[in-house]
Amino acid sequence: MIEIFIKITNNDLYINVKGHSLLDKKGKDLLCCAVSVLIQNWYFSELEICGKKNIKLNKTNNNYEIKLENYDNNDKLLFKSLCLGLLKLEEQYKKNIKIIMEGYNVS
Repeated sequence: MIEIFIKITNNDLYINVKGHSLLDKKGKDLLCCAVSVLIQNWYFSELEICGKKNIKLNKTNNNYEIKLENYDNNDKLLFKSLCLGLLKLEEQYKKNIKIIMEGYNVS
């Protein structure tokens, strides 16, 4: 199962993505690919569109750990878009992906 933990405290945003959906083997799993694309697109959008220098990505095998310091109004639309995509995947694949959010309401 893919587990996604999202936490917003004060002005910092933390995202941890770990695991594997087990729909297919590594390298051929479309759900894992979709999650990776959403996470990486959001990360690069923060760098390129918002010009964030205070975002850090640590990527290992099946794990993304991202910390964005000084999360502000400029980041909200991009982040809401990321959450929308991830939550739609969770709706479709309830047995394969779980999202836990602290300090954030998507509405």
